[in-house]
Amino acid sequence: MSKYKSACNGCRLYFPSREELMKHYKTEFHQFNLIRKSQQLIPLTNEQYDQYLEEQMEYEKNQKKTRGRVKGRKAQRRRREKIRREQELTNIVQGISGNKKQRRPSPRKNQNLQQTNKQTNEKENKNVKETVNKQTNENTKEKETKETKEKEENQTKIQETTNEKEQEQEQKTTQNKMTQEEYEENRLKEKLKRNLSQQVGVNTCAFCGKECGSVKKTLSHMSKVHCFYIPDLDFLTDPEGLVTYINDKISLGNFCCYCDKEFKSLVAVRDHMISAGHTRIKTSQDNWEEFADYYDYSSSYTQEGIDLLVDELFPNEEIITEEMEETVQETMVSVRFFPKPVVDPITKELLIDGGTRRLGNREFKHIYKQKIDYEKVEKMKQLLEKKYLALGWVGSDYTWEEAKKMRKKLNVQSKRQVKEISQRSEGFNSLRRLYNLPTKH
Repeated sequence: MSKYKSACNGCRLYFPSREELMKHYKTEFHQFNLIRKSQQLIPLTNEQYDQYLEEQMEYEKNQKKTRGRVKGRKAQRRRREKIRREQELTNIVQGISGNKKQRRPSPRKNQNLQQTNKQTNEKENKNVKETVNKQTNENTKEKETKETKEKEENQTKIQETTNEKEQEQEQKTTQNKMTQEEYEENRLKEKLKRNLSQQVGVNTCAFCGKECGSVKKTLSHMSKVHCFYIPDLDFLTDPEGLVTYINDKISLGNFCCYCDKEFKSLVAVRDHMISAGHTRIKTSQDNWEEFADYYDYSSSYTQEGIDLLVDELFPNEEIITEEMEETVQETMVSVRFFPKPVVDPITKELLIDGGTRRLGNREFKHIYKQKIDYEKVEKMKQLLEKKYLALGWVGSDYTWEEAKKMRKKLNVQSKRQVKEISQRSEGFNSLRRLYNLPTKH
């Protein structure tokens, strides 16, 4: 047995235990050899890797030295340039040209230079004072012009704000005189007058503007193309009136048929309804009052429904007057009666239409998903009946003698199967070749 139990294929090294191999995997040496392996290069040994690190360190030190030297040289050049420029400026101020040494002037020349310097200084001071005065005058003029402009702008703004406030007050006074409902009615009337030219007839589609020729054709087109449907067709009394109301709502008022959102034009309403899928009527109880004139739900009420409705409308009154009967009849026409659902206590299913229809419960969802093959079920039943008959079971359709006969048949069949299996196994053994091992003499 060898000492080494584990090996690293990337570095081509062997280790006596797995713990040392796992430590080796965490080293930088192993990672470096893996990179070389990905580049199809031979892995390095520990000594070669140490030499490589030393060379790398020396190379980095040399680079740092050269960078420091270059930076030092550049700084020296910049200092020399600054010093040279400062010397040139001082020479220009003192009257020295070039790098020549300044000679000491004679006393007469010094007096003349002092006089000339005084004269030049006085002239310069005068010029400076004149320029300062000019600048101050210009600044004062600019300030005055700015102040005048700002005052004019503020005055115009104040006038505009006052005019706006007066207009708003006038509008508020007019709105206060009229109620909100009256204001909206006037606005809708003006809108209807403007959109009379866009009115859509009964024989045209309100969603795309296609002319169909009759009310039935328009409804079929709207249902096929735009998925429009009329709820509770059994209780509808005026289909033409309902279609005209929907067309006027879309074409004249520019309102959406489903969400009642107002738009600026007919094109915008149609685009909204087709893109959002609002080509239908909202069937909630809050918005059903506008369509109640075209329906009659009185036939859906039974005597129990009438009694429940009376209890809801007049809970604390025992005597019913004529006015109360009229209100009940009006509600019967506009509101549909839905009887209370009946639940089957065993299956927990809803019974609809007197028990003819059933709605399943979620608890039995796994049963509803099953797909039963009834042919297989019948075959399984027949097999089970045969087995029970063989054991001596006598059903309602079989006698004791028939059960004995079936038992004998099954016994005969089982014996035949055993014989066939044994014959097959013997034939297989006869085909198989057996080699005798050599014996010692």
